[in-house]
Amino acid sequence: MFSAAAIATVFGPIFVIMGVWTLFYKESVKMVTDSFRKTPAILYLGGVINLIIGLTIITNFNEWSMKSEILVTLVGWMLFLRGVLVFFLPSVVHKLSKLQETTFIFFGLLSVAWGFGLCWLAFM
Repeated sequence: MFSAAAIATVFGPIFVIMGVWTLFYKESVKMVTDSFRKTPAILYLGGVINLIIGLTIITNFNEWSMKSEILVTLVGWMLFLRGVLVFFLPSVVHKLSKLQETTFIFFGLLSVAWGFGLCWLAFM
């Protein structure tokens, strides 16, 4: 089994990289989100991947104490809920992706901050 710190070593840098990419390459992010909305197969594949990773994290790290491991638990729940939304409320996923297009800075900074928090958990 993995520890919460091991999972944070993977997701922390990913969130930082994706956040920085979102902040500096807005046109590329817009192209990717448009492509996701236009291709249901990719959307549903992403939903399956989110469910698998989210449920794996939740079953191993469902801890709600005020420790730094709660960041990993929240990542698991976020992925799980996003996967469920894809299958049961795809219109909400489309609206959220459109919202993300208009609020690049917020979502980019949120991703960078969350990633640094996970990196702190993993590497400190």
